[in-house]
Amino acid sequence: MPKRNSQPILIALIALLFATLACNLISEDSATSEKPLLTEDRPTVLILAPAAGNAYAVGSEVTIHAVARDLGPGVARIEVTIDIPGQPVILTQEASNPAGESRLEAILIWTAAGNQAYLVNVQAFRADGTASAIETTSIMIKSAPDILPPVVTPESSTSGGSEPAATEEANGIPNLPPGLPGTVNAITPVRQGPDPSYQIVLTAGQNEAVTVVGRSADSTWYVIQVGTGYGWIFASFVNVTGDTSTLPVVDAPQ
Repeated sequence: MPKRNSQPILIALIALLFATLACNLISEDSATSEKPLLTEDRPTVLILAPAAGNAYAVGSEVTIHAVARDLGPGVARIEVTIDIPGQPVILTQEASNPAGESRLEAILIWTAAGNQAYLVNVQAFRADGTASAIETTSIMIKSAPDILPPVVTPESSTSGGSEPAATEEANGIPNLPPGLPGTVNAITPVRQGPDPSYQIVLTAGQNEAVTVVGRSADSTWYVIQVGTGYGWIFASFVNVTGDTSTLPVVDAPQ
């Protein structure tokens, strides 16, 4: 029986292998912001928060969370620019090692101002000035009354007192009691109402201090102060100091 020549089959298998590898390779142009390409030429940066399109109340704290990495000398700083026309806001996180670090994390706070949409640009730099590509997200700043007009139910207080827990103002937003201090235990969204279907108004940062002024009927959501308005946060993400059963029950916005 003649011996079968396996060379054509081997060549075909090698060609198939190279084709598969080519399909799996990612170029810098095709890299997404969710998975930026790591190279030795320059650092990379990823925006963890805020998510594009998040809305924030005027006067509330906007948490910008970014992580930069570098396969080369290291990241010396992360720079955040909030693109306010004529007066851009620049926030910077410096590395503890001036020469740079392989990984640098930045959690920066900006107090929301204005009443419009802004671009948030984030870039990482080496000590010699070599910069990453610019990562961008967009946020919307709104007046606080437009964020959330909560309504307190008549039976909202379980403290047994005869005084109502809150009174209505002329603009429809109640005067809620002073509230209880709390600390956010993980990065989590704050929403217009007590359900994931409601719009996100901001992202609360880990270890961020908040004031809890109300709760849902089943106590699975808390109402916290957001600027001069209010927002809803899932209760398990907040460590509250005090008796939360004394907080007024707040109805979900319509």
